Amino acid sequence: MRNIRWVAAAGLLVGCAMGGQQTKQSETISAQSQATQSFQAAADAQKHATEEQQKAEEAHQQVIQAQKALAEAQARLNAQQAKADQAQADAQRLASAATEQGQMSQQQAQQAMQTEQREHQTKAKQSLKQWTQNQEVNGTVISAGSDQLAVRTDDSQTLNLGVNDTTAITLDGKTASAQQLMPGTDVRASYQMIDGKATAVKVRARSTQGSQQQQQPQK
Repeated sequence: MRNIRWVAAAGLLVGCAMGGQQTKQSETISAQSQATQSFQAAADAQKHATEEQQKAEEAHQQVIQAQKALAEAQARLNAQQAKADQAQADAQRLASAATEQGQMSQQQAQQAMQTEQREHQTKAKQSLKQWTQNQEVNGTVISAGSDQLAVRTDDSQTLNLGVNDTTAITLDGKTASAQQLMPGTDVRASYQMIDGKATAVKVRARSTQGSQQQQQPQK
């Protein structure tokens, strides 16, 4: 009976010893894992710091290049300003050295320019009057559409007249449209030249039937 108790006590002691070793091993593994994670975090941080340092160096190089370009541009500006100042000084000297004859020549040139301008204005007014003045034509309709009327004039020329909403058209004294004017219809049209094109202002047409009615004697 005593032997059994001794054996049980020994077993209990061995079990406690083994449990303690397992606990220590678990703590060691945990510590090693934490240390590994710490090392990895430190390595990642160092990698990130290296990348940021590279970016900072690149930015520094860009600043240096920009400063160099600015310095070159400033130098070019200074040189150009010096040329401009010299040119201005030369112009002032030439202006100061101008003679009375030169002043008279300048006045004559200004007078000639003013005369030329007045002549141009007179010609422009005459041309405008000519273009805006109504012109008359007599003839017969060749063809007619919604926006154009072709007329054979009395001197056997073809005149294409533009037609728009402002064109007043009458047929036998009644308001009509351009499409109602049949080929062969007698017309008397007034037109203006607008943008180089003849545009009808007023069209008075007389059909063959209307002509016969006018020619019949009244009873």
